[in-house]
Amino acid sequence: MNDLFASLYETDLTFNQTYSMELFNNGAYMSAFLSMLLPAFVIMAIFYFLIKYPFCKWYHWFLGICTAIIITGVLTYNVLAETLAVFVLAPNDYPDINSFITTFIVFNVVLAFVTGFIWTLVFKQAPRPNRNVPWGGK
Repeated sequence: MNDLFASLYETDLTFNQTYSMELFNNGAYMSAFLSMLLPAFVIMAIFYFLIKYPFCKWYHWFLGICTAIIITGVLTYNVLAETLAVFVLAPNDYPDINSFITTFIVFNVVLAFVTGFIWTLVFKQAPRPNRNVPWGGK
């Protein structure tokens, strides 16, 4: 599974030979993927299946997406900081570690937004009171 997720994350934007090999060898790509996928799934499932009217407006949906993005950023940072601790603790020897971590987090947050949007399209098909949110409805 780590090979599959590595192919997703090792783009020109997020690839660095030293750090990417460390992430791959420790299986951190799977953790990074789960830290992107699960918050969006859980928050959108809560929004579409547990929250009832009057808390099913478009801005509540947007707040849920923003919450998933923040949680994804924090979880991704924790995965990277734990896996790349050797590099983080020696920033003078590895001056580009902070830019790599920032780029990786931003990439994962964008993926979390896209995933949250996809979960929205999936959950809107369910016969629930707030299936019209964020588009249409009352």
